[in-house]
Amino acid sequence: MQSFEIASVSNGKPNYVWTTWSRGVPQTPVGDLKMVTEWSLLGFIVRNPYEPAVKPADSYQGPKYISVERTTGSRPDPKSEAS
Repeated sequence: MQSFEIASVSNGKPNYVWTTWSRGVPQTPVGDLKMVTEWSLLGFIVRNPYEPAVKPADSYQGPKYISVERTTGSRPDPKSEAS
């Protein structure tokens, strides 16, 4: 599972990076369980706000959908918060 993310914006134009959407979640049955517990760290896949809403498919140049608001880093250890 991969998606585009905006890496940076220069002169009003986004620079995209093709990246793994579900980083750290293996594509296995164990990963299915991890997806349940890590869902809040994943980004939302939304229509790319830098692309016009209506554009013929044959003239389309950039990614139509991108991942946004992905949480970077890892979850805090619940054992350390309990003390």
